Amino acid sequence: MLCKEEFIKWRTPRASAFVAVAVFTTGLVGCDALDPLLMQPKLPPQGGQQSGASRRPSVSSEAQNERAREQVEAEARRQAQIRTKTDEAIAAEHSGDAADQAGQLYDSLRHYVAALRSWPNPIPAAANIRIREKVIRVAQKTEPRPAIPEEAQRFAIRAETLLKNAASDSEFDKVIMEFQKASNAAPWWDMPYFNLALVLEKTGNPNSAIENFRLYLQANPTAADASQVRRKMVALEVEAELLEPIRRLEGRWASESGSIMELRSSGKSVTMIQIKPSTTAQQNGWHAGDIGFYATFEGSRLKGKMISHHIDPKEVRCWGDRTEHSFTGLVAADGSKITLNAEDSIYNLDTCTLLNKVVRTYSYTRR
Repeated sequence: MLCKEEFIKWRTPRASAFVAVAVFTTGLVGCDALDPLLMQPKLPPQGGQQSGASRRPSVSSEAQNERAREQVEAEARRQAQIRTKTDEAIAAEHSGDAADQAGQLYDSLRHYVAALRSWPNPIPAAANIRIREKVIRVAQKTEPRPAIPEEAQRFAIRAETLLKNAASDSEFDKVIMEFQKASNAAPWWDMPYFNLALVLEKTGNPNSAIENFRLYLQANPTAADASQVRRKMVALEVEAELLEPIRRLEGRWASESGSIMELRSSGKSVTMIQIKPSTTAQQNGWHAGDIGFYATFEGSRLKGKMISHHIDPKEVRCWGDRTEHSFTGLVAADGSKITLNAEDSIYNLDTCTLLNKVVRTYSYTRR
């Protein structure tokens, strides 16, 4: 476990690793007809130049249609699995409620734990908190109190071990995941909430840190450090208020080609995720869950990296299956639109040589 004596050491939030300064050439190129995530326009032939010089050679419509059908079918299966898991989670929670009312406390805990595990990831915040509060309330009525499963202890040890060497965002994400697994296996256990709150504070997630400190105090109402934890929660509330402009950007957005995206934030970092790729995006290798761009947010401005996928063999030979492009962006004053100016390069795909550099403008609108 993290020692309580280490509490103060976690007060300084970690600086984001997602900082990328964009460098642009002159001349903005409008891209109303392009998916803002694809960034793979064709270069018109110049002076007898072969078609291999375009960024993306044509693909037969039959192959495109087949690929699009496969993507749509795969997405339909994924959505069906989500609905099934959601129904299972809701049913398990109802079973837990019924067992609690019947005085079958241990059965109630078992159903609630099953509900937490059944929810598709990420579990809705309201459901997550609601079920955990029910678990804690029921666990405190049991005699004897439920033991901490070996599985939960194993996840906690893994998290503590990973934490010792964590430095990057991805490494801290692994720590958070292991602590979450520990709290899922034993939602009545106070220590995972405490340690998870410390890590969330360090990674710039004050609201989530507050919620976990609150669950810690519910699970351990007589904690010796309760007063210190409450003071920490007040300080985190101030940090959350300073990050509120970023949190207001969270939610669903639409790209110019019709892809449905979701913007998520962590501290001053934001990430745009594909939720429902448009047909054009699917034909160009995009799937639900893919990252469209990541950036840091200051005031109303964004700086970061936009991602392009490559499926054409020539493109893969030149750059691999994906490339990243620097961009700067601006959020409209009313928060309804994000405009990005992204660096792009035109290559001859036969020789993989650079032909030209341009800056392209892309936009997302609030759903």
